[in-house]
Amino acid sequence: MTESDGATSSQKCDPYAVGYEECENFLRGVEEAMGTENSGVLYALWSYPAQLADELSFKEADMVTILQKPEGSDWWWASLCGREGFVPNNYFGLFPKVRPKSLC
Repeated sequence: MTESDGATSSQKCDPYAVGYEECENFLRGVEEAMGTENSGVLYALWSYPAQLADELSFKEADMVTILQKPEGSDWWWASLCGREGFVPNNYFGLFPKVRPKSLC
């Protein structure tokens, strides 16, 4: 989800652009695959300090395993280094964040 308007990636496809349906279908498929493909492994795109006892803290680039995706919930049950807890699903990606290298 984007911070500016809370839209998911599939909602960012331009409905007036050529290939809109393909864009939306592809990105919706990626959204659905999150936490189920690749044995449930996802990568943290940002750090998150747990706010409640049942939440799981993680750092950017941590590799977590999604154990449960409750229907209609923005919080998934995950494990990291032998610990388990709820994580906000919009902090993760299928791949780690790529940082640009300096040209100098």
